[in-house]
Amino acid sequence: DYLRKMIYLCKERNIKVILLTTPAYKTYTDNLNPRQVKIMEDMGNKISKENKNTIYLNLLTSPKFNQSDFFNTDHLSEIGAKKLTLLLNDTIKALSKK
Repeated sequence: DYLRKMIYLCKERNIKVILLTTPAYKTYTDNLNPRQVKIMEDMGNKISKENKNTIYLNLLTSPKFNQSDFFNTDHLSEIGAKKLTLLLNDTIKALSKK
């Protein structure tokens, strides 16, 4: 409910919202509870479909990130952080054109 209220307030102010699931290394994602991951992904997809000002960017298992992009299994290295920053920047630029 809190998230939905925030999204609504953003919508009133013509602010776009990005829901983000950050990337994690395969050895980390392989040990996540599949049911919990599905709930998270379903919720992100549902909220973005219900709200035109919201997108869900799920990078959890994105092939854009490789081993050198990670400091450990669930934290990005400097290289990975830069890659994620550039990807988010491109996403924000694309959203601002809509």
